[in-house]
Amino acid sequence: MQSRGTEATAEREHASGGQFLLRGRTWLLEVSPESGWAWLRLPDHTPLFRFPAAARTVLADGREEETPSAVQWRSEEERRVTLTARGTVWAEHHLSFEAHENFLVVRFVGKAATPLRVRETLLFSRDTRGLELGSMLEGFAPAPLHGRDSEEALFSLVPCSTSVQSYLTPPPALVGIHMPAGWAGIGLASLPDAEGMLLTDSWEILIDRPSGHIETGAGEYYSPPPVVFVFAEDPWCLVERFRAALVELGQADGTPIEERNLPGWWKAPFYCTYGDQIIEMQPHWCTDRDWAHPAYTSDWVREKVAALERRLGWEGFTVIIDAFWTDPWNADPVPSVRFEDLPELIRWLHARGHKVLLWYFPFHTALTGGRGRLAREFHVLEPDLPQDAAVGAIDATAPTFRAYAAEISRRLFGRNGLDADGLKLDFLFRLRSPGNARYHCPEQGMGLREARLWLEIFAEEARKVKSDVHINWSAGDPHFDGLFSTNRTHDVHRDPLEIQRRARICTAGCPGTPVQMDGCLMRASWAEEAYLAATVYGIPSLYYSHTFHGGDPIPDETMGILSTLLQLAAEKPWGRARFLGYGKWQMESAGKIVAESVEGRALVMFPSDVEGRIFSLDSRRRRLPLHGRTLVGIEPRPAALMIRDGHVEADWVRGVLYRLTLKEGV
Repeated sequence: MQSRGTEATAEREHASGGQFLLRGRTWLLEVSPESGWAWLRLPDHTPLFRFPAAARTVLADGREEETPSAVQWRSEEERRVTLTARGTVWAEHHLSFEAHENFLVVRFVGKAATPLRVRETLLFSRDTRGLELGSMLEGFAPAPLHGRDSEEALFSLVPCSTSVQSYLTPPPALVGIHMPAGWAGIGLASLPDAEGMLLTDSWEILIDRPSGHIETGAGEYYSPPPVVFVFAEDPWCLVERFRAALVELGQADGTPIEERNLPGWWKAPFYCTYGDQIIEMQPHWCTDRDWAHPAYTSDWVREKVAALERRLGWEGFTVIIDAFWTDPWNADPVPSVRFEDLPELIRWLHARGHKVLLWYFPFHTALTGGRGRLAREFHVLEPDLPQDAAVGAIDATAPTFRAYAAEISRRLFGRNGLDADGLKLDFLFRLRSPGNARYHCPEQGMGLREARLWLEIFAEEARKVKSDVHINWSAGDPHFDGLFSTNRTHDVHRDPLEIQRRARICTAGCPGTPVQMDGCLMRASWAEEAYLAATVYGIPSLYYSHTFHGGDPIPDETMGILSTLLQLAAEKPWGRARFLGYGKWQMESAGKIVAESVEGRALVMFPSDVEGRIFSLDSRRRRLPLHGRTLVGIEPRPAALMIRDGHVEADWVRGVLYRLTLKEGV
């Protein structure tokens, strides 16, 4: 791991009692090699907490070893100090502290005395005790979990960032610690062979869990993910500062979204069939019991799309054909008999101006009734799977996985295949755990590393078939930014603000990837404000063409408002979304604010330097920002129009789209 372009101002200086200090602009670290403890402080020496300068390794055979307390230390550079100790399991323990201006990196490296297999590694551990957090106020983990739709669910005394049961695969590999002096974030500088990272009950940091799959030979080095400390005054800022640290370390892509040359059609809002499937076919919507309903057919999709075109008065949306267009849980892209004319359906949709994404589950396949045949043929099923197994995991570490991904891509996206334009990847939280999985080549990556491996290989092969293929994934961790096309927030069950919370995590951790607002399970009382916010921060998705979840019919007036918002979303430039408050978002592109939502009820947007848009959900007077632009004209002209102090103020009318003419070059 290399630091790129850093201008760290940290410096080392000797202190009494053999201690040393490392300094950054936002932090101070004091380490005592003699006692084996480190004290993390603010620059003015206000204490945050102390922790053991040690690591604990648990081996597959049950042996454990902590970094011995008798250590030597050396300074390798002005901003790096390494402690070294000799042990039994590890001939050498190395714990290094690397200073950067706004963050601190701590890494453990072990040199094996004999061949060994690591089960798990816990950093900052001595006598099975970790960080000393007696004054801890709360912890923070930006990892939204299934069944827990609330902001409070992100806070606990033992924060855990894991893809297990999370809507994001992965969420940011970061936990926050709130101490009286402020917030400190602890994140992973690289991805682990695990589903995430967490604080144990004794506040050690679990940083890796390879579960004995990989042998480290005698004299070889084992290097689990380094830890990054970041600092902020509030927990949400920790996510952005964690990402900034990873960009500086070369572990995340810092390319602004407007410089990524994304295809223009990716801006198009989505219509996903799943909402109408629930309304019409699924009395048990939270199971897959009715996903292969006999009424879910190609003709049904044609009917829904044509009806939605009429209701919206617009055909510029992308269509997602949801589960199951195949036989249930079949990873082979073979349409079921209900969709035996799927290539014709996709041609019909293309002819009407729609791009088409297909629902897909990437990590497992059913194996009965002819399903999963390609996984067997390409030998990508996990090793030692019984021949009569009904379900099998697909192993991205298999040497033949790339050839398998190429064949799947050819069948999905090729002109002689289905000719789809992309995938909606779902059930990503079912990523395999190294603790109960088998791998062909585990050193290629397990846990989150396998998820990234799958995504990198599949996306590369898919783009060889169709260069603008659209891969719809869900992740908040900066290591994944830019690896896929759009970032889905997933369905929300109880709290409409949860949609924006997930968008906030995604835009902070992966600002280079457009956020797709998932419109399931949308209720009538949520819809207008949810779609207005999404029009600013990302790409909205409509799941319901005639009836919202809960049974409320969608009136023509509401559909007209949604139609306007969907079209506006497709007009705005690519940019970075920023959360200002619930219902209050900004989109920034090339240093300019190009969209903003105000009070959750109105928006102003600037599709180009010479034109703007204003839209309101209320008939009321409101003051809206122009962000340095000069207004020349507005159609239709609202009543009581006033322009002053860089704002436009008027009596706006609900549902009316106001078109602004702006002075060029301002």
